[in-house]
Amino acid sequence: MANLDGGSDQDQQWLLNCLSATLDPSHEVRSFAEASLNQASLQPGFGSALAKVAANRELPLGLPAVLLKQFIKKHWQGGEESFEHPVVSSDEKAVIRRLLLVSLDDSYRKMCTAISMAIAAVAVNDWPEEWPELLPCLLKLINDQTNMNGGQLQSY
Repeated sequence: MANLDGGSDQDQQWLLNCLSATLDPSHEVRSFAEASLNQASLQPGFGSALAKVAANRELPLGLPAVLLKQFIKKHWQGGEESFEHPVVSSDEKAVIRRLLLVSLDDSYRKMCTAISMAIAAVAVNDWPEEWPELLPCLLKLINDQTNMNGGQLQSY
């Protein structure tokens, strides 16, 4: 897998194909896809590529959001018990935070729950200093009567 920093269409398609393959009934296909995703998670840009897929709602069942939450827990903050190298760059963190907020109003409840959990994992380390827009965004979503899903309330 190439470096995902550029976020090319080819890289996004590879990621979509790999995510889809994790749902394949064949054990060999699933195992290969999981190993490929694990290896790709060590590359710069993987988290933002995953956040982009989740934000675009290109794959059902909230799988990208669940994997993004796991990625955040492993690579977001050095010194955490679950931390694994490499740490996500500041630029990539900013992209992921922005895409998480965009994804939070998803009408699919399970997707919203997974995004909320990813937001909570980021907020523990980044709010309020590095993510001041989080609370105003959450309040806006809570007050928005057209969004009755309420998944954003699960962030805290």
